Amino acid sequence: MIRVLLVDDHPALRDGLRDLLGAYDEFEIVGTAADGAEAGRLAAVATPDVVLMDLRMPGTDGVAGTLAVKQAVPTARVLVLTALSDYDHILRAIEAGADGYLLKDAPAADVIDGIRRAMAGELDPRQAIEELTGQRGDTLSERDTELLRLTIAGRVPADRTLTAELVALYRRIGVEDAEGAALWARRHGVT
Repeated sequence: MIRVLLVDDHPALRDGLRDLLGAYDEFEIVGTAADGAEAGRLAAVATPDVVLMDLRMPGTDGVAGTLAVKQAVPTARVLVLTALSDYDHILRAIEAGADGYLLKDAPAADVIDGIRRAMAGELDPRQAIEELTGQRGDTLSERDTELLRLTIAGRVPADRTLTAELVALYRRIGVEDAEGAALWARRHGVT
């Protein structure tokens, strides 16, 4: 039996995951939490094997929640549930001790497989980071690099064509704004 704790601020998502996992005899839902602080407190009592942790929640987010769960139950496996646009947050969660990540739009079979793999110790956080950085466009064109350098310097002119180009670049590297792009660029050695 795999003991699972569900952490998400959306009750409908928690209920959907509970229903999905409840259809399998191998899973036992040991609790649900609406933010990271509650997850840490509940983990200390419920001792889950695997925690499905949302990243973006009001109050205590999933990064801090991952730290709280790992402090309460060091053996718990944490799988972050998120959108791929949360790239920087995913990396921070992995750095905080998450074992891997699942996308919120993943098929149900991938969620089930992810929980099983987490429980079996088959997830490698370093591999997750490599997957993420590979998906985020580490191979930048000269124009991409130029735009990122302008972003870092805060010298991106406000022109419609350039704005569309920047939006496309931000989407490719998985960030939402100039601040996120500058952080991404620094992390990836664009200077």
